[in-house]
Amino acid sequence: MEIKQFGRENENIIIHGDGENCTLLIKELLYSDACEDIINRFIDNLHSHSSPLLNSIGFEVETEEGRDQLIRLLQTLCDYPLEQVANLIPQANCFLQISQRENLCKFVEELNDFWHSFR
Repeated sequence: MEIKQFGRENENIIIHGDGENCTLLIKELLYSDACEDIINRFIDNLHSHSSPLLNSIGFEVETEEGRDQLIRLLQTLCDYPLEQVANLIPQANCFLQISQRENLCKFVEELNDFWHSFR
């Protein structure tokens, strides 16, 4: 199924696709504009609250390039273990250290909570 359109209605994210089956494959959603929009909204939300979490992950999310790199990292982590991702994406090397890995885990947990807030 291809995602045709998405939007926000009150506190819900509505995703429209083609085909008879509305079940999205995880990869389709993960690599969709809708997913990128949610991640960008999450980053904007953290920024508006001056969250220290933004600085703890080591990406310059103030720039479009930094956000794109972070989104690519998150997408790639869904397909490969961190050790392999560190070989593919140089910025991910820092997450091999336990303290940085914990920061990444916290970021992903809060992103997940933010995503679920749209139910």
